[in-house]
Amino acid sequence: MPLILASYKLWSELETASRAKFVWNCGFMTISEQTDSRLAKAKECADATGIAYEILDGREAGRRYPQHRFREDDFVLFDGMGGLYASEYAIACAAAVAEEAGAVIHRDARVDRILPDEEGVTIVAGDRSFRVGRVVVTTGGWASELLPEVNDVLMPKRTWQSWYFAEDPEQFLPERFPPFGRTFDGVRFHGAPTIDRRFVCIGAVEELPERIVDNDPTGPRVLPDMSIVNEYVQEYFNGLRSDPVRVMPALDGYTVDDNPIIGVHGASPRVVVLCGFSGHGFKLAPVMGQIAADLVLTGGSGQLIDELKLERFDVSSQRSSV
Repeated sequence: MPLILASYKLWSELETASRAKFVWNCGFMTISEQTDSRLAKAKECADATGIAYEILDGREAGRRYPQHRFREDDFVLFDGMGGLYASEYAIACAAAVAEEAGAVIHRDARVDRILPDEEGVTIVAGDRSFRVGRVVVTTGGWASELLPEVNDVLMPKRTWQSWYFAEDPEQFLPERFPPFGRTFDGVRFHGAPTIDRRFVCIGAVEELPERIVDNDPTGPRVLPDMSIVNEYVQEYFNGLRSDPVRVMPALDGYTVDDNPIIGVHGASPRVVVLCGFSGHGFKLAPVMGQIAADLVLTGGSGQLIDELKLERFDVSSQRSSV
């Protein structure tokens, strides 16, 4: 939670610097049965950090948020500090601010190898190479390609995001329809309001069954089985059409304990690793950038990250590329 609170401040600073809006502080809803462990964990976390919250039963929640169809045994924990991030726009703004400050971005440059030595690091990207003093590895679901030692503790996972047409978009704006997380038929879902006044994002946290479509004129494609998501939308929402208008894959790296890997690589002090955020990384991006800068410049951080080091896993038997 301290990392999240630190990120809120930095997100605000980035919005000011870029003269843009990409964060909506509209709260977050955890929806579950009263006995569900996720509801208990959300309450425990809020109590420990002093964050104000409300707990609503299904009837109360239905009056406040009529877009949802709540069950009688549903309970909702509303955390007023949660919110929504327009991720692509935020990334574009951050890149622009960085370039204005003198950063150089090499676009469309796939990194193939990282070769540290006593005097620096060589980064190999196709037929190009870059010589730097230190390197920060933040390659998400592709981390194991550069760091094979994380193969057994970090798995790439493809989830599918889908958008549904809102019959009355005004009812699904951030101030009326906060982001949420909910479990349905054993599958965890998350959703977010519309900011384009057209479509509402509903996605499954778990991987969905997939099929290969090989008769597409553009070549074979992988498509998910959206039936469980469509069924969820049809059964638990008012005002959303249950056929998605857009479906997109997202790849992230998930560790075996669902906590990120953060720290200086044990085999080389010139390599800093931040990966394995397990679906929770974007909201922490600003403070993670600050931590990465501290690790590069000083080898340490004022944030509590000791328990997130790669060394918490037994990876000694894996060959390191560093």
